[in-house]
Formats: sequence, structure tokens, C-alpha cells
Amino acid sequence: MPWLPTESQGSNSPDMMLKTKRFEGERHVGRIKLSVRHHQYIAAVPFPQFTLILVQAGSKRVAGNGMARINADAGSLLAIASGSVLTLENLPSAQGRYEALCIEIETGLARTVASEMASIDSAPPVHCVPRPRAFLDEALGRLAQGLGDESLPTAVLTARVAEVIAGLEAESVPVWSMCRPSLAERVRRCLAADLADPPSPGAVARDLHLSAPTLRRHLATEKTSYSELLSDLRLSAGLAWIQGSDTPIAQVAERCGYASASRFTERFRARFGVTPSALRNGERARTASD
Repeated sequence: MPWLPTESQGSNSPDMMLKTKRFEGERHVGRIKLSVRHHQYIAAVPFPQFTLILVQAGSKRVAGNGMARINADAGSLLAIASGSVLTLENLPSAQGRYEALCIEIETGLARTVASEMASIDSAPPVHCVPRPRAFLDEALGRLAQGLGDESLPTAVLTARVAEVIAGLEAESVPVWSMCRPSLAERVRRCLAADLADPPSPGAVARDLHLSAPTLRRHLATEKTSYSELLSDLRLSAGLAWIQGSDTPIAQVAERCGYASASRFTERFRARFGVTPSALRNGERARTASD
């Protein structure tokens, strides 16, 4: 994933295993295996790519993008459209754990293997499959296993992505429509390679064969900007590092392009409603009922 670390950096709670497989250019598939022991409430989480979340223990609540709240119990599969910004709650089971398998499929790759005939005019930001049939559950397992196998040929992994997409479409998930390309997505690709020292707006415009004013104007029509996209990427990367490793917060801040840990903490809390240290320690600065 362009905004996620590619290796797990520790085993402290919350436990998470991160794996990313890159294809040609910017195309990639990433896997997160998440296990947490406390209730998490995280506001305004951006999903720049098509993402699948299979809840394996506990439950997940998802809201945002003008939709009614979705409650996903253990066994449910959530498909999240690229470009969505959602509020998430992870609730442990009676046994004390929330566990989920998360798979991010780069939008262009997903559209390459999706069926255009399966598209609809207006796709929901989140599609919930309460009980995926065995063929889809097994396909997800094979894809997740393949992402952890460094020796697996790219062609085989691509076939496993295609198998998952076909399974989703068989469950009436409109994958093509949930992966609409945008200029914002292309800008994200330019910025994601180096969040600590990203290319300037002018450099991004040149890479996309546009003038800087044209880039600003087209991003404005998509209700975003260079600075908003960069901020989203940096905070998304920070969220992944905080949840997925025991890397010191100061190092996370530096890797994400922040001048200080305090500045990172300020922006993180403003965006997600919780500080990095509180999220790691299971504290909550705000809950859905506050």
C-alpha cells in the first residue's frame, strides 16, 4: 500500500501484520491482519484505494459519506469504494479481541480485472456482505496467503486478485463502479512515494502533463486540493504506523513529513479524534455517544 509500511515493525498491541506486493508502476495489493484488545473509535479515515475488510472477531461500525451506519459482525465482509472517508469503530468480542483481515487493491488494478458490465451508475461508499459464500471466503484466504509468499509469481497473484473480484461480483458488489478513477487518485500516486519530501505542485502537474493552474482547477472540481491530498496521505500513513507497529511516535512523524511529534499529534487528533498515544494505549478522546 503506498501509504502503509511494508513490514511489521514490532509485536506490541495492537498486533498487526503488514504485507504489500507491487506490480508494474503504481499497481499494488496490500494486506493488514489486525488484532486489537480495546474499543477503537477513529474519525474521518480516508480510503484512497478499493479496500476489503473481513471481520473475523468482534464487530465493526462504519459511518460517513452520508450513509446510514453499518454494523458488521464477525464473518461480515465490507467492500469500501476508493475515495471514501469514513468513521470507524472496532469493538472486541466477549473474548476481548477485535480481529480483521484488510486487503487494499489499487484502483487501477481492480478495474483491470473487474467486469464493466457489473457496474452501476451510483455505487455506495460501502457494500456489506453479511455472510460471504465459501468461494469468496476461500478466494480471500488464497489472496492473503499469497501476499505473504515472496516466491509467488506476479501472474499467480494477479489471478488471485481476479478470483476475489469475480467472487465479489457474484455477491452483487459493484466493483467497477466502486473504483472510479479520478485526477485526485493520480495526484496521490505522485505524492505517495516520498511523504517526507513530496514533489511540489508544479512537479506533480508536469508529471501529469498539465499546467499548475489546470491541476488546481480540476482538483477543485473534485472538491480537493494538493495540500488536502498530501495531508490525507500523511495522516493515513501515520495511522497505519501507529496501529501497525511500535515505531516511536517521533519517528512516525518524521517519516510522514512532520517537523515535530507535537505537530503530528495535533494534526492526528484533529483528524481522527484521538491522539496517537491514546490510540495505541486503548484510550478514547471521543466516542460515538459523546
